[in-house]
Amino acid sequence: MFSGCTGPKAIEVDSRNVAYSSAEGVLFDKVQSELLAYPAGKAGPYTIPNTVTSCRSFSGCIGLTSVTIPNSVTSIGDPFSGCTALRAIEVDSRIWLTVARRCPLQQDAV
Repeated sequence: MFSGCTGPKAIEVDSRNVAYSSAEGVLFDKVQSELLAYPAGKAGPYTIPNTVTSCRSFSGCIGLTSVTIPNSVTSIGDPFSGCTALRAIEVDSRIWLTVARRCPLQQDAV
């Protein structure tokens, strides 16, 4: 969605929106079971809320330094490509293999 964009530090959705919501500047579906977009310019660590079962993308998030993925997440779309500052991923073992195959963590950070 905002792949490769160095811009937005937050995505805010009006609470009256019937399809989407936001929390801590991150875009979700209305009930926050799907993380739709993490802003490319948002810096620091992030913990995915326990309500989330699927994530579409963290692609191009140049300021994301670490992410914690709870047990509730069962699918991740295109994770972490272009996340050049990403140094740590804490993840439940059930989805580790899926993430490991798709995640381009820099070798010096492993």
